[in-house]
Amino acid sequence: MIWDTAEAFTHALCYVILSGAILGFGYLTSDILTPGALGEKAKHLLNGNPNVAIMTAAHLVSSGVILLASVWVTHQELGKGLLMTGTFGVLGVALLAVIELLVVRVTPAALTDGGVQERLYGETFHPLSAVVATISVVFGLIIAVSIL
Repeated sequence: MIWDTAEAFTHALCYVILSGAILGFGYLTSDILTPGALGEKAKHLLNGNPNVAIMTAAHLVSSGVILLASVWVTHQELGKGLLMTGTFGVLGVALLAVIELLVVRVTPAALTDGGVQERLYGETFHPLSAVVATISVVFGLIIAVSIL
C-alpha cells in the first residue's frame, strides 16, 4: 500500500510539473499573440483589463481540459501518459493560438475603423472578448473529447 501511494504521488507530481510547463507555454504563446511588447498581457491583467482576463482565463481552461483528457486516458502508464499529455498539450496550445488568430482576422470588427485588437485589448469590457473566450473553450472541449 505504501508503494502504491508513493507511485501515485510520483505520477501526480510528474503530471503537475508537465502540465504547469504546458500551461506556462500556453500563456506565453497567448502573450506573444497579444499586441504590444512581450509582457504586455501581464500589465493588462494587473491593471484589471476585463477583456484580457476573460480571454486568458478561457485559454487556460481550454488548455487544462485538454491536459485533463490526456492524463485521464493514459494515467496508468507514466511514460506513455507523459508523452501523450505533452504532445496533446502542446498541440492544443498551438491549435488554440491558431484559432485565436483566425477569430481576430475574420471578425467583422476587423474591417471597421477601430479594429479588433483595440476592442479586445481596450480597458473597457467588450462583448467580443466573451465570444473569443467561448470559441477557445469550445475548441478546447472538442480537442479533449477527440483524445478520449
